[in-house]
Amino acid sequence: MSKEKSKIHKITQILVDYLKNNEIITPIAEKKYLWSQIEQRALNNERRKKLHKKYTLFAAAAAILIGIIWINRYTSKSIDESDFSIEKIAQHILIPTEASEVTLVVSDGKKIQLKAGEDVTYSENGTISINSEKIDICKSTTSGKIEYNQLIVPRGRRSLLTLSDNTVLHVNSGTLVVYPRYFVGNKREIYIDGEAYLEVFRNENKPFLVKTSSNFNIEVLGTSFNVCSYKELSTASVVLVKGSVNVQNANKKETLEPNQLINISSKGFSEKQIVNVSDYIGWVDGLMMLHSQPLGDVVQRLSIYFAIPIHVDSSIKNISLSGKLVLNDQLDDILFGLANIVPITYYKKDGTNQKSKLRIIKP
Repeated sequence: MSKEKSKIHKITQILVDYLKNNEIITPIAEKKYLWSQIEQRALNNERRKKLHKKYTLFAAAAAILIGIIWINRYTSKSIDESDFSIEKIAQHILIPTEASEVTLVVSDGKKIQLKAGEDVTYSENGTISINSEKIDICKSTTSGKIEYNQLIVPRGRRSLLTLSDNTVLHVNSGTLVVYPRYFVGNKREIYIDGEAYLEVFRNENKPFLVKTSSNFNIEVLGTSFNVCSYKELSTASVVLVKGSVNVQNANKKETLEPNQLINISSKGFSEKQIVNVSDYIGWVDGLMMLHSQPLGDVVQRLSIYFAIPIHVDSSIKNISLSGKLVLNDQLDDILFGLANIVPITYYKKDGTNQKSKLRIIKP
């Protein structure tokens, strides 16, 4: 056992030394993921193994996992061909509920707070500009490798993001977008948790793939569509404005035509519906368009948008609402307006501060 432990320790040390010498080419998110897996393996064996066995397993896990990076780097495989998919990176990112500013996180971990009205634009080679002003970031040192960036939009805010291929994303409140600083290989792939309206730049040689937090993908060449995939909602949706998209989960693929909507839930795909697309992209202009929608559904969207828990009594959840809500208004102003057109009243359930829970009841 001592000889085996000594060998593992020696191999591990060699690999660790190698990584130290090449640390700059290992993305931070990837390293955090690796070490979380190593620590978890050690903890899982803590109660069952003696100290020297746990040490051996820990060292073996480290050697294997670090070796994967070494082999991948040595053979020049790109990150999207390794085990570190864009979804795994996104799983380790949380949207802060109390944040007030949009945050841009670049691949070296640097965080940039964006003021209201500031837009983010990437050039073809990955240079970043905020409102046309270039910003300094660490330059790429991994030719041919993918460097993932993140845009985190907190509750009550929206943002505009232009990717390196000229694809434009209008990003809604409470949304995370993970994307490459510039696209590598024969596809363009991003991840969305939340809601965004995309105007995809057409490139027949590089399909555009959107992966979502609701376990479905959207594949396009060049088109405009809205995807709504909040984890808090039991149903996600895709609405096509123009062009064509394929929506696919583990079991099925559907092709949408302009003005069609499809809902996606744990039960699968709904039937495609013909809709007025302006109702689904009005939020880009700060409007929530309503056409005979249940009060419960409307309040749920407001709750997500403003990050404030709102309870609606079951007796009034199905009250039908039509018209439009101005999302740039304060939530109190929106609810006051609703109370003037439908028979409801509301109050703060457990305090008077802005983030107190709200309750909507019959008057």
